This record gives sequence, structure tokens and C-alpha cells, in this order.
Amino acid sequence: MLAKRVISALVMGPLILGFVYLGGLWYWVLVIVVAILAGYEYLRLVAQKGERADYPLAMFFILLLMVGVRYPSWWGVVRGGITLLVAFSLLWQMAGRGGDIPVVGWALSLGGAIYIGLLLSHFILLRDLAEEWGWTLLAFFPTWANDTGAYFVGRWIGNRPFAPRISPKKTWEGSIGGWISGIAVATLMGAVLRLPLLHASLLGLLISLAATGGDLVESMFKRWAGVKDSGRLIPGHGGVLDRIDSLLFSVVAVYYYLIWVIRV
Repeated sequence: MLAKRVISALVMGPLILGFVYLGGLWYWVLVIVVAILAGYEYLRLVAQKGERADYPLAMFFILLLMVGVRYPSWWGVVRGGITLLVAFSLLWQMAGRGGDIPVVGWALSLGGAIYIGLLLSHFILLRDLAEEWGWTLLAFFPTWANDTGAYFVGRWIGNRPFAPRISPKKTWEGSIGGWISGIAVATLMGAVLRLPLLHASLLGLLISLAATGGDLVESMFKRWAGVKDSGRLIPGHGGVLDRIDSLLFSVVAVYYYLIWVIRV
């Protein structure tokens, strides 16, 4: 398992960083592909739980969000599209389709589209921020360091459960090891990006806490659906959603810290 995780990381890491460096249309397309794959995996969790997953609703919602953040001048059209999508999808649910009124499935599908599409769209916003691709790396590397540190420290000395009802294998020791790793990497990256030491360290802590929260949120969905992984697309890592769960929250933390606190 560990060998597969390492090989997958060595293959995907440079590929993702290459797209981040390119930015523009190529990067936007990558984020859309990731969002669609993650959205599909989320909807499969909904279906495995026995609820009716509304794939068209979720996918169109995600696509509209991605268009809105890429082309802000189109936001009026995008907003109208989202409004019509929600309204007509509700009318479609009301029609019943064979006597069944799948309101729960509709709500879960729309909620998943917001969860994945809205949070993931911040990767586009962050990449475009001040035309500095280093800010996006600031979301990636400390998050990866947090995940890696938590994994190895947890396996080494972890014995006190952190969130036993949601993720039984997560421990306090592993979590603290992950936080320290994330802070250390963010501090080093802060020096490269010319961030003050205090801001870099605080960002590292914020990223690590956000990454832990993101991981637990996806674990909550998997626990609810009764599955171990969201998919099998990535050897050693499970599905796409398993790979980006922490990043969904850490990218939001980085983006709003940069625009609200540092005022980039």
C-alpha cells in the first residue's frame, strides 16, 4: 500500500505542479476535470446509501460555478443559470417520476455540488491572485506535509483516538505530527514567498487545521455511506475525492487569509 501511495504521488505531483505553473486555460480545465470526477464519486456515495443521486443537477451546478470564477464578467449569466437550474430541478422533483419524490436525493446532490464545486473553485481564484503561482503551492505543500506527517506519526506512536466516531484510525499523536509538519513547510515556503515569519507560521497552522477538518468531513460522508474509499482511480489513495479532501478546505484558508489579512 505504501509503495503504491509513493508511486502515485511521484507521478501525479509533477503533473499537477506543471498545470499550476501553466495556469490559464489548461489549469482551469484540470480543475474542472478534478471537480467532475470528485463530484461523481460523491454522488456514488449518495447512491450507495440508497438515495437517488441527481447527476445532471450536480454536474451542471459545478460547471456553472467554474465558469463564474474563470470569467467574472459572465457572472450575471452564470447566476441566472444557477437560479434556473435550482428552480427547474425542484419542479422536476415535484413531478415525482413514478410516484417517488426524491427530495432527500435532490438536497444531497445539490449540497455535494456546493461542497465540491464552490470549495474547489477557490483553486482558480488563488491561482489568479496577483498572478503569483506560488500562492497555489502554498496551499498544496503544507497540506501534503500535514497529511504525510499525520500518516507516519500516527502509524509510529499514535494510540489516542482523535475522532473515533468519524475516523477511528486518526489519532491525536498523528494529528499533532501533521500540524507540526504543515507549519514547518509553510514557514519555509513563506521565506521563499517573502512572507513575514508570523504570517507564514500562522498560515501553516491554519492550513493544517483546515486540512484536518477537510479530511474529517470526507470521512464523515464515507462513514455515512458505509465505504472505505470514495473510489479506486488512484492506486494507494482511493478516489479523487480521497486525494483532495484536505485541499478543499486548505485552499479556502489560504485564499481568504491572503486577501483579508495580508491583503495581497
